[in-house]
Amino acid sequence: MALVERCKAQAASIATTDLSEAFNAIFQQWNLSASDEWNISGEPCSGIAVDSSNISNPGIKCNCSSNGGSTCHITQIKLQGLQLRGVIPEELRSLTFLTDLDLSQNFITGPLPGFISRLTSIRSLSNNFSGLLPSELRLLLSLQQLDVSSNNFFGSVQLGNLPSPQKLNISHNSYAAELPPELGNLFSLQQLDISHNNYSGWLPPRLGSLSSLQQLVISYNYFADYLPPELGKLASLQQLDISHNNFANWLPPELGNLSSLQQLDISFNNFIGSLPPQLGNLESLQQLNISYNNFNNSFPLELGKLASLRLLDISYNNFVGSLPPDLIIFHKDFTSNLHQEILETDKILIQLVFAAQSGPAHLLLY
Repeated sequence: MALVERCKAQAASIATTDLSEAFNAIFQQWNLSASDEWNISGEPCSGIAVDSSNISNPGIKCNCSSNGGSTCHITQIKLQGLQLRGVIPEELRSLTFLTDLDLSQNFITGPLPGFISRLTSIRSLSNNFSGLLPSELRLLLSLQQLDVSSNNFFGSVQLGNLPSPQKLNISHNSYAAELPPELGNLFSLQQLDISHNNYSGWLPPRLGSLSSLQQLVISYNYFADYLPPELGKLASLQQLDISHNNFANWLPPELGNLSSLQQLDISFNNFIGSLPPQLGNLESLQQLNISYNNFNNSFPLELGKLASLRLLDISYNNFVGSLPPDLIIFHKDFTSNLHQEILETDKILIQLVFAAQSGPAHLLLY
């Protein structure tokens, strides 16, 4: 295998890098130096840039299959956490074979330039930009992953116009208004994170159409009113985090249909009424956090069937009674270190405490 890799590197050293001048100009603008591990004799696409190793930082990866192996195209650029400043270099528009661009954890300012739409093979945009997200992103026909988290983007974004992304992360920005219902058109979406923004209003019921969705994180926004029961159609969903919003009314019993769900966090909302006994159908559930709501009545006996549960937080609600006996039996190795109290105050709280501590806490079931 090592001999094969050396042969590839030697072959690539003969090949020339397409648009190497444009690449060099990008590095010069940001005062970066190419590594001698992949910039052998001044040829960017050489050394580890053409082998099967993971991309270095800073680093590039190339494809040298064009013109019988005589021409290499830069397909990946990683410049992560290098204190880069300024704007995106104009020369980037020339690298049309680029498939993965990572400029995260830098201080690049200004809007994401519209010419990014010419890079029609881009799959990943992990940046630290500001301003408006350009509408030209809809032209990125091969876009599979879009990560623009932890930026200063604001305004509205036409998320539903993206072609077929699998991962979409716009968290930690300043997006506001209502979430566009067209988001329900992204049928290939597997991960969606819009947390830590200023979205408000209703959560679009059409999100229930995203049958491939495995992760949905919408925490730390201002969504209000009811949680759409259509979310119960997301059969592939493994993580649902709607914490720190303003959801109210009853928790929809349809959530009990999420057979693949492993993590459910609905804490810090305004849910009322009884906890749906249908949640006892979530056989894969490992973490359940329903703290800081207004649930009342008794804790459903059906949740005693959650044999996979490893973390349960029901603090700061209005439950009465005790935990289901079956829930304790499933985790009997832990019960010797646990005691349970029911506090009579202005609110009746179930307080689950380790023997060595006091106060409302998590019940950790290992």
